Amino acid sequence: MVSFSGGRSSAALTFMAAEEGLLDAGRGDIVLFANTSAEHPGTYEFAAECKRRIETEFGLPFFWLEFTTVEDAWRGEYWRKLSYRLVKPIPIEDDPEGFRSTGELFEDLVSLQGMLPNVHSRTCTAKLKLYPSHLLLSEWLGGTEGPAHSGHYWSVSDDGTRGGGSCQPRSSRKPLCARTRNRITRISNPQG
Repeated sequence: MVSFSGGRSSAALTFMAAEEGLLDAGRGDIVLFANTSAEHPGTYEFAAECKRRIETEFGLPFFWLEFTTVEDAWRGEYWRKLSYRLVKPIPIEDDPEGFRSTGELFEDLVSLQGMLPNVHSRTCTAKLKLYPSHLLLSEWLGGTEGPAHSGHYWSVSDDGTRGGGSCQPRSSRKPLCARTRNRITRISNPQG
């Protein structure tokens, strides 16, 4: 994996590694550009051109990704969870799947944390670049067919359980359920 910053040094090293045959798409090598939404407009143009060239000349996947938060629910309570989204190298104003460029991601991060990043708490790099990259890589290298679904997609019942209250205690004589990575799965039926 090559972390591409959008700068000239990063581009030079990426192209050098590709030209020398050090990067191989067949091995799973990829190039990542983690957008902070606060880059200079010229950086976005340069990164888009590098993406085009890396993909066409060397056949390497080049992903643009962004930090995002998604709403999730557990036991009737909602919270924001860190995630990422893959974006196209087109401004979001021109395409809903495009990148953000007016500081929205930084605002989301400050809203989530309730504090500004500072020299003692360097959360910009950790949350805007490293965490989204780690999530994507864990899915990429984990062999999944695509990004895991993040966010709530279960109904939350009045009793606070997900899936419309389908998980009940054994005494209710209804199916037992187990929680496995954002899914509720039936594991037994006490009635036979």
